[in-house]
Amino acid sequence: FEPLLPTYTKLWFVAFDESPFAFFVIVAVIMLLMAISVLLERILRDRTRQLWWSVLERKSIAAKPDGALTRLRHRRWYQWMLQFLKWRLAPNLLGAFMAFSVIYLGLVTVAQLYFALAERSTIFCQTGSRTAAPLVYSAGNPCNDTGVDLTAGEKFRMTFTVDRPVVAGAPADAPWTDDGIASPFAGRPSWRGLDHLPESLKAVAAAPFRRIVPARWLQPLYAVREKDPERKDADKLGDRVFVAKIPFSTRRTVTNADGKVSLEYAADITAPVSGRLFLFANDVGGQAAYANNRGTARVCIMFPKDGNPGKRKECLTPIHH
Repeated sequence: FEPLLPTYTKLWFVAFDESPFAFFVIVAVIMLLMAISVLLERILRDRTRQLWWSVLERKSIAAKPDGALTRLRHRRWYQWMLQFLKWRLAPNLLGAFMAFSVIYLGLVTVAQLYFALAERSTIFCQTGSRTAAPLVYSAGNPCNDTGVDLTAGEKFRMTFTVDRPVVAGAPADAPWTDDGIASPFAGRPSWRGLDHLPESLKAVAAAPFRRIVPARWLQPLYAVREKDPERKDADKLGDRVFVAKIPFSTRRTVTNADGKVSLEYAADITAPVSGRLFLFANDVGGQAAYANNRGTARVCIMFPKDGNPGKRKECLTPIHH
């Protein structure tokens, strides 16, 4: 939805991310005031109509057919059709649409409230869940622990190296799959055109249920969770979390020692807050939704050293799919 929304709507997502409960309270108050406004307007119209007819004398004016259109409007079948459309079909369709909208928006609200709480707990991200070197980013994992603790303001570079698509015949820049659908490395848009109409409609309807709504399907994201040393659990993760898209700035083709050709994507980032660094692909929350995702990448995290990025040990170990 991001390409379709004006830029000022980003402030709404930021407000929701920082204070989801207050956000929904304000939205509920606005909807209540709108409903009251509609009710008051209806009362005003009804009473104005009563005053109007009280001062005017109602007179029946005999209709004089004049022309084919006038005669058509006085046909019984034509009047029956208009009455059916106006008083039966249209209200029923509108009522069904309103009921569906209320249920749909209710489910979206519940899902986003759950995600807001899950991102701040250990439902998705836990420390100690990272794999041994080399660091592997998996699109099928709701959260990939890098094992790296960041300090606010610290600059670092992340590179993602992808060996090949996981679907035969897929483009080289589409290494991920979501339920068998090839997805570009930067994420897949919901609408894929009329050639993929069923998939597009399904993706558009499910888009509000993504963990991060403005981001694309399977778009790589990073999260920084603050550490709370006073917590007694092993994770020691605090309640504050910062989530953002990974701002990839460069892409290049590299040849590995075994002769395989890979695509390498790089992003330079300044740590927004202090805490543990996690990586994940954007999708509907929950392990069940991530189970049908396919695709991995080797991740290298480098920190500047005397003006040059210094490689961590896990960046040097090759991995084969």
